Formats: sequence, C-alpha cells, structure tokens
Amino acid sequence: QVEICEAFQEVVLGLLRVENIFDFSQTTFNLALTIFRRLIVSVKIKKCLLHCVTITSLRLAAKVNEEEELIPRIKDFIKHYGSGYSPNELLRMELAILDKLHWDLYSGTPLDFLTIFHALVVLGWPHVKELLPQRNPSLHVASLTRQLQHCMAGHQLLQFKGSTLALVIITLELERLMPDCCTPISDLLKKAQVGIRQWNHCKELVKQQLTNNYLVHLPASVLLSRCPLEHNGNPSLLGLLYIVGFMDPITRKEEGPERATEKTFLSSEKNKGA
Repeated sequence: QVEICEAFQEVVLGLLRVENIFDFSQTTFNLALTIFRRLIVSVKIKKCLLHCVTITSLRLAAKVNEEEELIPRIKDFIKHYGSGYSPNELLRMELAILDKLHWDLYSGTPLDFLTIFHALVVLGWPHVKELLPQRNPSLHVASLTRQLQHCMAGHQLLQFKGSTLALVIITLELERLMPDCCTPISDLLKKAQVGIRQWNHCKELVKQQLTNNYLVHLPASVLLSRCPLEHNGNPSLLGLLYIVGFMDPITRKEEGPERATEKTFLSSEKNKGA
C-alpha cells in the first residue's frame, strides 16, 4: 500500500512509545503490533484510519492477553488513547478487524520467535553464553529486541513472516559473535524451515533497516527486562518444556493453539459495560 508506506513507520513507533497507562504487558503490545501488521498486508487501509486501527489493535490484544479485571472500560481506554473517537466507532472497528482476521487474533509474534530462537542457541551451544554482554542472556535478548522493533517499523519487511524476521536478527548476531562457525545458523534455518534465498533477501533488507538513523530512542518499558524462557540467567525447566511444545507447530503455522471466539470479546463488553 503505497499510500501508507510513509505513515507506517510513524504508526509503529507511536505504538511502541505510547504511555502504558493501564500497565499492559509487553506481550500485549507485541501482539497489538502483530495484529496491525497482519491487517496491513491483507487489507487496504485508508491513511485516515491508521490511528484508529492501531489503538483498536491494542485494545483487542489486551482482551486476548490481559486478565479480565485489568481490561479498561472502553470510555477509559478512549480517554487516554483514542480521544476523538466514540465508543461505538471503536467497537465497530473492533468488529471490522475481527471479521478481516476471521476472529483469529492469537498468533506468534516476532518477539516470541526471537526469544525461542535465542533460547535454542544458548541451549544448543552453551559456549555462546561466554560471548554475550556480561554473559547475561536476558540482557542480550533485550538488545536484540530493540533491533527487532527497529525492523518492525520498516514497511519493506512486511513481506516476511515474523519468524523469518526474528531468525535473521538472531543469525546476524551469531555471525558477529562467531564469524567462523556456521553450524548454529544452519541448524536454525532447518528448524525454522526458511530457505537460504529467502533468508538472504530478508537479511539484506534488515541490514539496510538497521543502518537507518530515523529510530529515536525507545522508552525502556518496550524492552524485555528478562527473557521469559530463563530464570536467573539460566534456562528454566518450564522454558525447556515450552520450547519442546511450541517449536513443532511453529514450523508449520504461526498461530497459537487457541482461536479467539466471539464470546470472548462480546461478553467482555457486556459484562464491563461501555
């Protein structure tokens, strides 16, 4: 969509910079961005509707990820994030987005894949940990997350799946840390089922994106303070089980096991009251 290419960067960075009034988790913000990106590549969106689509994506992501009691009433949400819109306008946009995405909002985000690939590298090649900043995998994931968010603001990278984008971020870092070792990269490419041609194409665009100087410093709140798959810097048993249970479906389909239902969203509005 040529019409919104220039605005895409601003919208993505705006979502990442928005003040977290309701203390939403970072998972919620990343899912909101993923919902927005899915819409951009599948539906023609008018430039004048981008802001409404963005904040509605955030509200839908909150309904998926947050506890029901933590989801703000629609009037409170609009007060902080959508002044200028009426509750009915936002609700109509919610239904329009749900219809376009077939009520299926729960999909793997690029950050999910980044975290998983990083854990696989640390588990499969323990000596990599010695090469990390302060030998701390969690700090390293936070640094890579910043790069990933930079790339998610680039409209040229919309053509790639979130898993491919995360894979390129990880493999570029491996090339930097271990320039003479290709085994981890080859192994990750096989696990992710990404072809070498696609990987190279994505890698060149990522390099271009990372050299751009437009990205202003994002607030610390958008970065992970710790790796979800780790505890005290080491992979936890829960993390290992998570990897084993999640990697198989990931390679086939970038969606979680659950499908969002109409009941989940409509009952939320009915119970909370607009």
